[in-house]
Amino acid sequence: MLTFQEIVKARERIALFVRKTPLLRSNHLSERLNLELFLKLESLQDTGSFKVRGALNRMLGLTQEERERGVVAASAGNHAQGVAWAARRLGLQATVFMPMQAPIAKFLATKGYGARVIQHGDTYDECALEARRWAQLHGALWIPGFDDPEVVAGQGTAGIEICEDLKEMDAVLVPAGGGGLLAGVALAVKSILPRVEVWGVQSESAPALARSFEAGSRLSVPSGKTLADGIAVATPGEIPLEIIKKLVDRVLTVRESFIESAVVTFLERKHLVVEGAGAAGLALLLQEEELLRGRKVVLVVSGGNLDLQWLDRLIQRGAMSLGRRMRLRIVLPDVPGSLAKVTQMVAKTGANILQVFHDRLSPEQPLHFSRVEFDLETKGPEHIQEIEKLLSQEGVEILQ
Repeated sequence: MLTFQEIVKARERIALFVRKTPLLRSNHLSERLNLELFLKLESLQDTGSFKVRGALNRMLGLTQEERERGVVAASAGNHAQGVAWAARRLGLQATVFMPMQAPIAKFLATKGYGARVIQHGDTYDECALEARRWAQLHGALWIPGFDDPEVVAGQGTAGIEICEDLKEMDAVLVPAGGGGLLAGVALAVKSILPRVEVWGVQSESAPALARSFEAGSRLSVPSGKTLADGIAVATPGEIPLEIIKKLVDRVLTVRESFIESAVVTFLERKHLVVEGAGAAGLALLLQEEELLRGRKVVLVVSGGNLDLQWLDRLIQRGAMSLGRRMRLRIVLPDVPGSLAKVTQMVAKTGANILQVFHDRLSPEQPLHFSRVEFDLETKGPEHIQEIEKLLSQEGVEILQ
């Protein structure tokens, strides 16, 4: 099994290339969640994720002959960028395979780092199978995303940094897909601070590692649609899983709605752009508020490569889940002044009307009534209840 000394060597090897990312205390989230919360911001690493650590460590160990053959990788995004960036820094030719549905931002970024990008398959596993076939055909060296001891050692360097910056903690929460980051961080943290708990976090839509951890053996579990695309892996790595079984305390899953809320919370309260995978740890704390109450917790924020096409939608959906937006549907008599009366009532509560849709032609309503839909900016769940209560008291019919 991989040793802690190999992680120490990896840190020495990659030190000239990677940043020591900050570990920051979040006062707001600490108060909100009733614990002491620290954020290890790998989202501020070069390429926007921790993946450069493992990719660099693997490539720096290549012989000259292997370097000349070039490297090939498969990834939904962050490993792709890490390999492309590392290859450019080291003067290597990189070919990266990405699934057809890979986020556009990650596709463009990978090309921008100078790699040749080939899209293939609908899932990571289909893509990886083709990439390995291509590597054998062209003699290029395969750079795994997680199932490789040198890659795991590189990812584990983040764990050493955590322990350097925080001498005492109770738990470290790590996003987990293939398991490379979780295994590396667990080995580093447990070697330095054995009493600290290390937990893995996955989306319930992609729970292969959690199921494998429970079963004690590697299982394949098809991934569903998830915002946490960076940890949507159908089969965890064999090498990481052996470490995880021995050192990790728990591997838990979170619902998609909480991942969305966590991304929005990072943006609104911390002014950080965090991708779904990177927000998994915070999502767990939002979903299970009593789980680590009163304890000192580190969240590994593993990446910040959020596709801009999702950002606006996430903000709107997240605002609605937090009670900051309200979709109000009502039925009004189709007579002059009825709509104005309702808008005045809404204004009286302090809500901001963003848009109004007025439907007089709906066959679901009697002829002399119309359906009106308001999109409101609100202050929270209690404010929404206040609006509904006022309208109901005034005889306005609210549709569910």
